[in-house]
Amino acid sequence: MNAVTEQDAHNRLSRALRSLGECCYPPLGAALWPTDAQLHELDLAVVGLANMERKKPITVLTPYWKAYEWLNKREPQIRLVSRVKGLIERADQLLKEAGESDLVRLRRKASAGVTEARRLAEHLEAIQEDPSKAVKIEWEDYEGLLGDNKPFRLPHGDSASQDVRCYVRALHIIVEDLRYRRLLDAVFPFLTWIAGIGSPDAERLKHNYLAQYCADYTARRRGEAIVARRRDQWKKRQRRRRLKKLEASLRAKGVSEDEVQKILAANA
Repeated sequence: MNAVTEQDAHNRLSRALRSLGECCYPPLGAALWPTDAQLHELDLAVVGLANMERKKPITVLTPYWKAYEWLNKREPQIRLVSRVKGLIERADQLLKEAGESDLVRLRRKASAGVTEARRLAEHLEAIQEDPSKAVKIEWEDYEGLLGDNKPFRLPHGDSASQDVRCYVRALHIIVEDLRYRRLLDAVFPFLTWIAGIGSPDAERLKHNYLAQYCADYTARRRGEAIVARRRDQWKKRQRRRRLKKLEASLRAKGVSEDEVQKILAANA
């Protein structure tokens, strides 16, 4: 082992952990979320240190959490696993505080097969693309959904007609969701990362629909990569068997060694 390389990796790990140690503290509106660059730096440091000692290197097909656990066991003074868990716990509290936007809840109902929820969600998407479409929508037909089956009050204009009140409520839902999306954009790199490294603590975040999506997507992609790798390995084994069979046939026919090698190279 190269001592300089190991020291560099430890320094890199320390910097990454210090940087992430400042993330996911309340209040929600001022919280710093880990960036792609910060999380990538941590992975590089952890996997780099782990691969210095392991005979079987950790690859992208192996959940990186194995490297985290291995390094944590080898160097418990770093408290690597507990610090990552602490980051996840803080993120979990912030996400629970954020909850979900009304539009996300509406889309959940639409996905569950509620026809009116699907129609309303489509209307809300349509008027974001073309506001002029709003005049053709009977907003009062969706009063129950707009209030999540509860009476709703507006900051201004509660005395307006039913259709106007419902339309204003629809606009409020869109504006609220736009604010919520900014939060999701900030937290997306973290949710993708925590799903990707395979930490068991990722389960606690699945109350958030985006965390669930990231977990499902990552699992699907990893499964596809494993299947593709197995298929490639099978093809290589088949090619080796074919070449061995060809080589044996050529030698049995008394073909010269140079010619055998040329034929094998041409068929490789």
